[in-house]
Amino acid sequence: MAAGSNRTGPGSFGYWLRLSLDELRKGSCNVTMDEKNIRGQKVN
Repeated sequence: MAAGSNRTGPGSFGYWLRLSLDELRKGSCNVTMDEKNIRGQKVN
């Protein structure tokens, strides 16, 4: 598998991460896996 390829098959970390992302979105959390859009935010 080429470097940087998505590993999203059942049981993989990418698969788990996608399921978690979907659940967070259902809970109205603003989440992304797009590295270009990830930024740190100060938490009060």
